[in-house]
Amino acid sequence: MGIYQRTRAHDNSALRWTADHRPASRPGGLCALLLLFLFLDTTALHGQSTYQITAASYGSNGLAVIPAGVNGATLALTGTLPNLDQQSRTSLLGCFYTGYGSTAGFPLSAPTSSTTEPLMIPAAAIQAIPQTQFTVANSYSVTALVHIITADGVCDGTTGAAVSNQFSVPVVAPYLGTYTGPTAIPQTNPSTNLQAAPLYLNIPAGGFLSSATQGGATTVTFGSFGSVTLAIPASATSSINVPVPAEFSSSPVETSASLSICNTFIGATNPVCTTPTPAITMTVTGLAASAGTITATPTPVLTSGQTVLTAQFTKAANAGAEANLGARSGTVSFTAPGSTIATAPLVLDTTATFISQATLLTAAASPTPVITPTAGSYTGSQTITITDSLANAAIY
Repeated sequence: MGIYQRTRAHDNSALRWTADHRPASRPGGLCALLLLFLFLDTTALHGQSTYQITAASYGSNGLAVIPAGVNGATLALTGTLPNLDQQSRTSLLGCFYTGYGSTAGFPLSAPTSSTTEPLMIPAAAIQAIPQTQFTVANSYSVTALVHIITADGVCDGTTGAAVSNQFSVPVVAPYLGTYTGPTAIPQTNPSTNLQAAPLYLNIPAGGFLSSATQGGATTVTFGSFGSVTLAIPASATSSINVPVPAEFSSSPVETSASLSICNTFIGATNPVCTTPTPAITMTVTGLAASAGTITATPTPVLTSGQTVLTAQFTKAANAGAEANLGARSGTVSFTAPGSTIATAPLVLDTTATFISQATLLTAAASPTPVITPTAGSYTGSQTITITDSLANAAIY
């Protein structure tokens, strides 16, 4: 009968069988051969790529990445994968190796077709990656090796216990890109309590930006002034609009805050945050005085009829390049003399000049002057005075 020898190729990529034909001496040799084949069929061969993973996707959109910090993830694997019978007979396990956390494998899931199979990654395997590992040097991404191992194997990054290829899946954190916009935030005007512009910062961003539909939220933190939750669009975006916290704008002049971005997922213990390189730092600046002019139509003003008053404000010449204009909207009050007679909203034109809307008002007539002494006949000389109850009234 033929006697078969099992040998292993040097690169562990295949098994070779050689036959040495010798005369059969007894029927029992055939049984031994059958037992040998059964043994080989039901035992995983370490280092042998029996199965092949050709693709892995995450979420309903079929993303090729996993968000850092997510509370567990299900990957849809595609390729030549073990069916239920092969999983049970050989006790195969899934492996998600990042260099951090446990090296233990985890159970496989039932295939959804002959070429697809879900792989449920435990939360601990993803969240074991320290957030300090997500830096600009690695594009805020840590590579995980996804493969199938034998029941007695460990997830240690080697192929010793692997029965499939190692498929790379990036674990991605959110990040802020290089920012070139304004870094001076004008202090809130205490007279109007209106937050000054800019009210939003448009900042380049990338990585995985989470939203409520994905079971999480992306926030931007302003130093010790707390964080703001972003509205992440459903479509891909290369920048985000970050609202400036009112608490920060109303802080003392020269207060500064450095920005960071975080992903927080439902059920996760901690958020995953990254700090941009170079850092993005905002500073509260003092309000610059504005030079204003007022015009009246008609001029000179008549004592009756309608008068149009227009106020115009521009940034003071000595305000400096970093001093932004004040609030994008507000109200101008017209007083004469000392009493408010009208108000008008400010509008910002394309030349960065505040111009009020024209305000129509009717000038009040001055009270009737009082002549002292009153009319009558007098002997001798008299001093006659004319007075008006309106302060600063001019008498002609």
